[in-house]
Amino acid sequence: MKNSLLSIGCIIFCCACTGQPGDAASSSLLLSSSAPATISSSSAMSLHSSSTIQSSSISSQMQSSSQPPVSSSASSQAPVSQLVLQESQDGQCATLGNVDNRHAGFSGDGFIDTENLLGAYIRWQVHANQSNVYKVHIRFANGGDAARPGVMTVNENNGASVNFNFNATNGWATWSEESYDITLSSGSNTIELAATSDAGLPNIDYLAITGTGISSDECPLPDVAAPTDSPIGFASLNGGTTGGMGGEVVHVSNYQDLKQYAESSAPYIIMINGTISNGSAGGRVSIASNKSLLGVGNSAFLDGVGLEMRNANNIIVRNLKATLVGTSSPKDVNGGDIISIHGSSKNIWIDHCELYSENPDVQTNIDKYDGLIDIKGQTGFITLSWNYLHDHHKGGLVGAADDDLHNDRKVTMHHNYYNKVKLRVPMYRGSTGHFFNNYIVGARDATEIRANTCVRVERNYYEALHYSIYTTSDSPGKTERIGNIEVDRTSRAYPSNCTADIPYDYSAVLIGNTQDVKTLVPQGAGVGKLLPLQ
Repeated sequence: MKNSLLSIGCIIFCCACTGQPGDAASSSLLLSSSAPATISSSSAMSLHSSSTIQSSSISSQMQSSSQPPVSSSASSQAPVSQLVLQESQDGQCATLGNVDNRHAGFSGDGFIDTENLLGAYIRWQVHANQSNVYKVHIRFANGGDAARPGVMTVNENNGASVNFNFNATNGWATWSEESYDITLSSGSNTIELAATSDAGLPNIDYLAITGTGISSDECPLPDVAAPTDSPIGFASLNGGTTGGMGGEVVHVSNYQDLKQYAESSAPYIIMINGTISNGSAGGRVSIASNKSLLGVGNSAFLDGVGLEMRNANNIIVRNLKATLVGTSSPKDVNGGDIISIHGSSKNIWIDHCELYSENPDVQTNIDKYDGLIDIKGQTGFITLSWNYLHDHHKGGLVGAADDDLHNDRKVTMHHNYYNKVKLRVPMYRGSTGHFFNNYIVGARDATEIRANTCVRVERNYYEALHYSIYTTSDSPGKTERIGNIEVDRTSRAYPSNCTADIPYDYSAVLIGNTQDVKTLVPQGAGVGKLLPLQ
């Protein structure tokens, strides 16, 4: 596995557009500065006494230290005896959640509101001059009716752990504090707080540590390869997938221009700026062959616009956010799919996109929308990678029916983050499939393999759900299952065994420790992780 990040790369061979890698028109990509973090493993944490301090303001002891940490580099920051780690500041490395400020009483710029999920987490990085016992304080608000417990580990729990109660505080603007003793090792330490119930954590204002010689530290880089400039998986075969390589680079910011260039017979690299909409009626863009659709920065948004690939080859879509929410009749927009791949389309790469509809626990009409990404017909050599797919009923199918089969319908899905996608993660009918390093949380029935298909299901992390990897008696499929984690599932016989024909090398991007999938994939998936230069 690669342990370092690539510093720069051209957007899908766009360097070749002018033949000069340094030309501004090549639109190179840089990694986001908010790189995901990994967990180191060095020391244990010991539990001493605990206390819970009710307070609607910071205690006088902590008031004096409630300042944002200074530099994140331990070598450039003077160690302190009291360290407060606020949201989105040095030393606060990662969270499965968001920074919010809707409720009063917080310090700093806001608080961290994690996802309401078992295992939702916050991670910090601190440096200690010497191994010692330190007091850790968590300021929180829990406006729910029940406790939202969590467990704190240091350096991947190489020893003991500390359980936090996080009882209800009688309001989201009423803040309390829990404090425990922990042991930090000399040097860099990773501290993680994770929810131990499906309610997630309470709102967290800050983590504070008191002791001698401590400072915030740099967040470590992940033990996973950087985003690539060409696809991994089946889209790399059959001549490869290069999109608009060699075509003109154009910038679009409205629906009409997007359709004009995307539906043209000429090759184009289309840079999409800002929000593109066609009003409440929505719209469909039928992408022709040899195109790259690339979102600029982290704000490229197709609002009510679906993408269709019908009888089109060699297409790349990256760094785009898209939804059909807000259209007057979603089923009349691209058949209800955000992305539809059908006909004889081949060599398609969908990467670092965010696709969603509405919270399926609230919007209960399973047929209001169709799929986030649906693949059917005589299609094949497709890779879906590092996408954030959320809040939807029917995630995606491969093959429209049990008799919709095709020998070349070969699809790779890797490092995708599925959050509250209830079904079809994915539903697979075809020839051969590869589903690896995906993180699935909030699902009901996830990976359904049908129609004698053989799919390698490898090192995915399934949170608690109904069925994880399964098939049906009327049209059974087969799987090659390798190293998956299934936190909790209803007992059901797995699909029968097979050996999938996977002819490409993917060792450079494989997360070998499945436990790390639920950490690394949410950090790397979705828009804004690739920054196009202007």
